[in-house]
Amino acid sequence: MFFFQDLYQVGRQGRYEATPQAVIVGPQTRHSSLCIAGRIDAFAIHFQPTGFHHLFRVRMKDLADRSLEARAVLDRSCTRLEEQLADARRFEDRIRIAEQFLLKKIPSYPVSDPVAAAVRRITVSRGSSRIDDLVAGSGWTVSQFERKFLDQIGVAPKLYGRIVRLNQALGPSWHRQSVLGPKLATSWVTTIRCT
Repeated sequence: MFFFQDLYQVGRQGRYEATPQAVIVGPQTRHSSLCIAGRIDAFAIHFQPTGFHHLFRVRMKDLADRSLEARAVLDRSCTRLEEQLADARRFEDRIRIAEQFLLKKIPSYPVSDPVAAAVRRITVSRGSSRIDDLVAGSGWTVSQFERKFLDQIGVAPKLYGRIVRLNQALGPSWHRQSVLGPKLATSWVTTIRCT
């Protein structure tokens, strides 16, 4: 997420901290509060569950329940992206710039990924897939599957299934379709406070 005007603050356990200008927000499974004040001009890029891992080779479990400065997670190309997005005045230009940046990050090798296949199965089953069934299609042991799932998604497969079930219970107004497809809203208990 990139901020071009005032920053918002994120609060956990009664303590608020300002976000960096460019921030990577990992999968959120805990309550947090947002304090929004001033002029907000922001641009966010949402990824499919395995997308960020495949593009940037980042262990998502290291990002779970965290928000980190983008430069601390990504290479220096993030700085140039941030500058280009800040210079763009139209939303459509920001989309084009982000797409050009991300297209260069797509791996040149074909990605056959049992974790991505498991995520699809969990989503299609609305969170009711059995771990044993997911593991059977992977060619891995249960512990290998769980470890790789955690690395790529940031949460364990069972917790991911619970999040999918919760999203289904919340209904379609919670996670609308977009050009990026359905987004998994893992931060379901975020409170927004404006001052």
